[in-house]
Amino acid sequence: MTEQAPPGSSNPRPVPDLGFFGAPSAPSAPPPSQFAPPPNQLGTAPVAPFGSGAPAVYAPYPALQQRGGIPGWAIALIAVAASLFVVMVLAAIAIPVFLNQRAKAATPHIPQQLFGMSRSSDQVLNQKVEEQAASGPGQRGREGAVFVDGRGRYLFVYTGAFITSKTDAALTAYSRGFFAGFDSSLSNGVGLGPVEPRKPGRLGGQVNCAPLLATSGSSTGEVCLAVTATTSVSTVYTSPLPQPDPTLITTVREAVMDRTSQTVMGRS
Repeated sequence: MTEQAPPGSSNPRPVPDLGFFGAPSAPSAPPPSQFAPPPNQLGTAPVAPFGSGAPAVYAPYPALQQRGGIPGWAIALIAVAASLFVVMVLAAIAIPVFLNQRAKAATPHIPQQLFGMSRSSDQVLNQKVEEQAASGPGQRGREGAVFVDGRGRYLFVYTGAFITSKTDAALTAYSRGFFAGFDSSLSNGVGLGPVEPRKPGRLGGQVNCAPLLATSGSSTGEVCLAVTATTSVSTVYTSPLPQPDPTLITTVREAVMDRTSQTVMGRS
């Protein structure tokens, strides 16, 4: 840089460069202010400068959006309904099996001896009795047997278990149909007398008997039917004796309902 020449001088006088007038440099950053906010850190809200007002609401992380789906109460309700459905299915399978096993346990069983009489060995007679036993409607486990002795007595026994449990009214109707059907099947001058009730004994239910009458009016035997809500036992007793034993049906019934009994000693 040169100094201007004084008036009247043609050559300017050089001025030494002391570095005050060097080339302009880049402006430097201003010193930090005591009111300047500190630098932001990751995950923290920015700090507003002093006097600039309250900072805007800041969330360090993006807000989670609520997922759409089934609410919790609906899931619990579905679980309860599924549990009830499973229980109902198991009950539908188990209850019929239980009732079937129970009914089988209550099925009467004819022992080898009854009322002091033994089973007949006559194959033709036994086959006829079995055919008659198999024709019993509305029953399962039907069984028939004939017992004889050396004095001309015959005892036909038929047992079975009802497929469905019967009410008292249904048992009454069943008994009426039994005696009506039996009377219509008689021949050779034998008829059925009036039906009379008997004491059912310890097994309960209904017990009815009717005499077998010859054309002369004399009794040749007796027909009895004992029924409960689940079982039936019928007997046809023929004897040359004029009066059958009134305890026969009770004795036979208790014998066939006792599955552990194989021999029942009765009156001769």
